[in-house]
Amino acid sequence: MRSIYHLGIFFILFCVGCGDLIDVVPENGTTYTNYFRTKQDAEALLNNLERNMLQTKSREEINRLADNLEESDGYLNLDPGYMEVSWSSYYSLIYAADLIIDNAFRFEISEEEIRPYVLQAYFAKAVAYFALAQNWGEVPITKGSTSFVKLAKSPVEDVLKEAEKYALLAMELPIWSELPWESKQYASKGAVSALLAYLYAWWASVGERPELWEKAEEYCTMIIENKVGFYELVESPEAVCTEALIRDSKESIWEIMLCTVDNTLGYGKGSFVTFPLRLNADIIDDESEWAIYKTTVNRLYDKEDRRRDAYFWGMDADSVFLKNVAGKAVAVAADHREPGDVILEGRDNRKIKKAYLYKYRNVYYTYTDDRPVPYFGGLNQDVVKYRLADILLLRAECRVRQGKENAAEDLNTVRERAYGNREHDYTSAEGDLQLAIFREREKELLLEDHYYYDVRRNGVDYVRRELPGAYPKLSDQDIKDGALYLMINSLNFEENDLMRQNVYWNRRQNEIK
Repeated sequence: MRSIYHLGIFFILFCVGCGDLIDVVPENGTTYTNYFRTKQDAEALLNNLERNMLQTKSREEINRLADNLEESDGYLNLDPGYMEVSWSSYYSLIYAADLIIDNAFRFEISEEEIRPYVLQAYFAKAVAYFALAQNWGEVPITKGSTSFVKLAKSPVEDVLKEAEKYALLAMELPIWSELPWESKQYASKGAVSALLAYLYAWWASVGERPELWEKAEEYCTMIIENKVGFYELVESPEAVCTEALIRDSKESIWEIMLCTVDNTLGYGKGSFVTFPLRLNADIIDDESEWAIYKTTVNRLYDKEDRRRDAYFWGMDADSVFLKNVAGKAVAVAADHREPGDVILEGRDNRKIKKAYLYKYRNVYYTYTDDRPVPYFGGLNQDVVKYRLADILLLRAECRVRQGKENAAEDLNTVRERAYGNREHDYTSAEGDLQLAIFREREKELLLEDHYYYDVRRNGVDYVRRELPGAYPKLSDQDIKDGALYLMINSLNFEENDLMRQNVYWNRRQNEIK
């Protein structure tokens, strides 16, 4: 009976449109409000919230450092057909959070028992509104789970204030080790602090509120000095790949939990996994989708930087090949083949432009008796949204933007792990410290969904220099009119005559017509 009852909750959450939700009366006579009773009901709502969190994505189309994108790539050239992106996943997350917040008083459990669920919902709303402000700028601010009135867009400043409001409410959360759940997919005081640090840094720069750099630094410091939980860098770049980016490591602050099925559906980093992790011989040197070339890797990382050989596989080997070892295919990068090797497929690595990404490597395979090459089953790791290394570099950025003399300290801490020594500390001979910090984030956080937002946060000059395609050609007026935000999806205009496209994208649409 209990399982049928909770199936009813999920039917309401997933199968009924938001506009009809409050009118639902199941055939057995149980009303909508009766679904908010027990701790199990709260857990079901929280699971729904976490699944909605999974659906949200960053500006991944230009968060990827790639060398083989065509000049005609729609994202890079700001083609309206590509840049018209739906924000529905973020509003679904907000709605899932509001279901918990608005109905907390209905639960027949103590306030102490329901409070952790409400605080998770506050965090989710903060995440959603911050992402909406970053990606679309001016957006509607909803009025709760039972309000379905037409809404016009609110100014970016108000959207950021909404994110700030809920993040500050969520700061009541305990540190991670004191949460009632044993996974860093759930928000903790450390996770909220990281969110606030990025929120204030964005607001200080893009929102032209420079006084907020100090607040961003303050929240970074709370994390670094273990005032909001205990976090520590893993020991090496190799450990970043094998520990920090998997799940629940000592360096991870907050992550989105993914099962292997989620990764294969494209929510994780599975699209970056190629040979030698996908062992199908015919894709050893495939560049049909995403590729970063060895020349780019060597430009980013010098040979003493241990991230080069941790994040990429076989960079300096003369050959890459598959060999059969006891009936199973094994990838090898070497300068020569050993006597007796049974080679299934091989390539001259010196002739291959593509570098083999090895940063996301916790894969699983399925084997069959009739073939030595296994089938790639997916990645078994979470998406780590915040980790200590990125917070260290964010604090360095906050300090340099305030003109502080100690701005290089955190940069040097990250470099020490990268190189294994202090021989690569920043010196004035390198030039612009702000640029050095940006470059370090580019190297350390490769493909971790920070790049586009880092560029934006560092200013218009970075946009024109660091982003390809149409971005260098944008005028100051284009940027002021909203060119760096996504275009509102046409579906969001249906039955809402208050909705307006921003000036830049309205002009681009009219040019096409």
